[in-house]
Amino acid sequence: MRGLQFVSPYNNMQVTGVLGSSVNFTWVFIGGNVNSVQWGIKRDGFLNFQQLLVSVRKDKTSTITSDPLYSRRVSGAWDGSSPGQVTFTLNSIQTGDERLYICRLGPKSLFEVPVYDSVQLLVGGKKTAIAFLPLHLFPHLFLSLAQCCNLFSIVG
Repeated sequence: MRGLQFVSPYNNMQVTGVLGSSVNFTWVFIGGNVNSVQWGIKRDGFLNFQQLLVSVRKDKTSTITSDPLYSRRVSGAWDGSSPGQVTFTLNSIQTGDERLYICRLGPKSLFEVPVYDSVQLLVGGKKTAIAFLPLHLFPHLFLSLAQCCNLFSIVG
């Protein structure tokens, strides 16, 4: 038997969430006997947590961070089965949520090692500053924009 492993790990893959929406991170795992599954912000350069956000135990009890930046926006769901599937949700995505997250499978046996996987969240729909120029003062700029964007063909 091969011990704990993720069936389809993210392996640092990038996932895009839209500003203000929600994103689910789902892991399926097999092998071994999982006692807890934890999810949080990954520490730079280490296979560990910078900040633990959610911990779900086999008995279905969960612990959520008390950090006000996350406490009302994160959750975790696992039915306690092993092999099994766990889903962590981040709601009301903010630009500051763009970072690397990590999931840890905690084995019941002291003779098994924990298994980790990480995923990079990118936040789409970021607000960007738009400068409005008085185009009558910059006619050459208007012509450049019109040619670039085929504005004249839209009018006709």
